[in-house]
Amino acid sequence: MKTRTLTVIACLVAFTIQAQNLIENYSFGVNDLNSNQFAQFFSKKIKNTQFIMLGEQHGIQEVGEITNALYNLSKPEGYNALCIETSPFAANILELQFTSAKNPAEGLKKLYDAYPFAIPFYNNKNDIGLFKNVIENHGAIWGIDQSFMVEYRLVFDYLVNLNDNKALKNTVKPLLKEANLAFNKAVEKKDYQALFIFKYTDELHHKLMALTISDEEKKILTDLKLTKEIYLYNFQQQYYLNNNERAKLMKRNFLTYYDEAATAGKLPKVIFKLGANHVAKGFTPTNVLDISNMITELAAMNGKTSLHVYAVGINGAKNLGNPFAPTPVVPFDDSENIPEEVKNLIKNITANYIIIDAEKLKEKANRLSPKMKKLVLQYDVLMYVNACKPLENLD
Repeated sequence: MKTRTLTVIACLVAFTIQAQNLIENYSFGVNDLNSNQFAQFFSKKIKNTQFIMLGEQHGIQEVGEITNALYNLSKPEGYNALCIETSPFAANILELQFTSAKNPAEGLKKLYDAYPFAIPFYNNKNDIGLFKNVIENHGAIWGIDQSFMVEYRLVFDYLVNLNDNKALKNTVKPLLKEANLAFNKAVEKKDYQALFIFKYTDELHHKLMALTISDEEKKILTDLKLTKEIYLYNFQQQYYLNNNERAKLMKRNFLTYYDEAATAGKLPKVIFKLGANHVAKGFTPTNVLDISNMITELAAMNGKTSLHVYAVGINGAKNLGNPFAPTPVVPFDDSENIPEEVKNLIKNITANYIIIDAEKLKEKANRLSPKMKKLVLQYDVLMYVNACKPLENLD
């Protein structure tokens, strides 16, 4: 029995060493996203792709910088759109700032001062360079997510100033005031249930819809009703329905942009910046087939591929982006949650960015730990960031 036990231990040790050697053979570190090694590696990966999907850890500066670096490398390949995790309405507001405002940074600051946290993930200074780069290169910003739960204030403000629809304008004006008061109360009391989203009833929705005179007005209000339905699934702990309906919405919103862009005669090429779960191939941790699967199949139908990049922090600080949090910026150390192979890799590679070519490891995935195997099969490139910096608020 003792001999058998020792044999099993020896096999496990050998298996672990073999897995570690595999990871090290397909990994490297860089301190600078402008380095030749980074550019050469990703330029080869981008060839023959139609989509680049960056799956991020929210709240850290580095993922925006990585996205910007990938966008620069993808421009020669014809990439012309940035797809983000906001509503179409919020994406339009962001794009307008960079296409029509004389000083987009100043405009975003004024927008944030008037409606703080209204646009999720992009109430920060650090992504301004990314948006500026996209627009200056004649790109577009696509938003495919639901409306944010504190976005009602910004939407109502827009409807009040959209056109000369006096009936809708006069009805929405008091709702804007009410939504602002509700937001201030929710933040003061740290109670999200005080938000206006809970007051947007079916009766109110139908009343506003009856006053619309344009497709844009109808679309904006329809999205507000839909986002309440999706959020309610979450509030009622119906998490599968929440995530599945959200995934279906992302797919529909994306195809609206895609079909419009495709009519121009060129194959749209899009870089995505979404939460890591939305970019994973196969079933997500919430057991839904997210937009990443549709993107993979769409690229294949066009004789192209999609590149899925996982970009997360090892340690540092992050901005929670949550108006109800007692502290906006918090330190974190996620090293205990990453696969053993990556933990060992970190000991040997002390660079700012650790990059693993997961695509090369897929055929050898059974030799890896279960956690590492899952990541390798879900993504094509894994990026781990040391000493992350938190996003800086616009205030």
